Amino acid sequence: MRLQQFAFVFILGSFWACSNDPEDSPSPEPSTPSPINTNITVIQDDFQDTPMVIAGSAGNNLIVSFVRELDGDLLEFTSSDRGLPIIMQDSEGNQWDVFGNAVDGPRKGARLEVVNAGMGYWFAFSSMYPEAEIYAGPSPTPVNAAEPDRPEWLVPIAYVAQASGLDAIPAIDNPKYVEADARSSVEGNLYVRADDLVVGIEIEGRRFAFPHKILDVHEIINDEINGNPLSITYCPFTGTAKIWDRQLDGEVHDFGVSGLLYNNNLMPFDRKTESFWTQLDAWCVFGPNQGKRLRQLRCVETTWKNWLDLNNGAATLLSDDTGIIRDYDEFPYGNYRESNLITYPGTTVDNRLHPKERVHAIVVDGKARVYRFGEF
Repeated sequence: MRLQQFAFVFILGSFWACSNDPEDSPSPEPSTPSPINTNITVIQDDFQDTPMVIAGSAGNNLIVSFVRELDGDLLEFTSSDRGLPIIMQDSEGNQWDVFGNAVDGPRKGARLEVVNAGMGYWFAFSSMYPEAEIYAGPSPTPVNAAEPDRPEWLVPIAYVAQASGLDAIPAIDNPKYVEADARSSVEGNLYVRADDLVVGIEIEGRRFAFPHKILDVHEIINDEINGNPLSITYCPFTGTAKIWDRQLDGEVHDFGVSGLLYNNNLMPFDRKTESFWTQLDAWCVFGPNQGKRLRQLRCVETTWKNWLDLNNGAATLLSDDTGIIRDYDEFPYGNYRESNLITYPGTTVDNRLHPKERVHAIVVDGKARVYRFGEF
């Protein structure tokens, strides 16, 4: 069924303050990341009865996380001094890279299990996951989470906002790539700069980088790499990137930008059935595929310079030849990234951190724990 057959909450373009009463509960200032430091900090943690290892460097704008149980063994990790892309070592003598691959040691070739984790703005996780925890931070205030109020939706419709129509924001369905190296970046032959953020993926040994500045505009990229159909999704309103396996029940789906946002977060739709999904959980909340989930794949977010360093100075980069004439150096939403204002209402308001503070979040069984850059 077409989107127009249903009544949605439509909110005009004015921003909505993240605090219901700014005078009573002022937003904190965003924390300043640690000074540049290439050393990796490793945190071992347990969340929702799942043993985790989180490793990162604020200076490198890099944080990754994995399950630290492998083949029934609970591994103990510390940081490695081998240098990027190796970030950790364990008590068995294995060396692990940013993708969770054992690159040296008795378990060479093994891979740590990926978790639903990634970067994003604090408000995105505190809205989507009420009572989100902050590692080594203040405890949350108990809240009553909003419940679904229409049987055809698995989320409360009051927090689904319509920002545009189906495919009004054009996804990239036939991406092109270029081979890039450090020299081409220095000489200015590329559209990316050293400090530009990228989403990096590894598929069967091949690595690809997708810059935020293109994802800010297109939000979804559908591709097939080495026979693996993928969707790279990014929401500029919540600052979150997720990679989906777009196979479901033996069928490959193309995803488009629906123009809908739930808790300000991107809601892709699959064009075959016009079902609507939440980006953070790859969960279908409306349509014929309701209740189903897609497999999420691991990704790494860091700067373009660091991505080159992780890949011996050369990398496969998404081309800016997208078929759309656009200045990708211009962020589409003004000063949104620095402002403490949020475009649309969310189910909860949590002012323990500045709403736009960029954090790393782990999500397990519908619960979230975030890690601040200052911890790394």
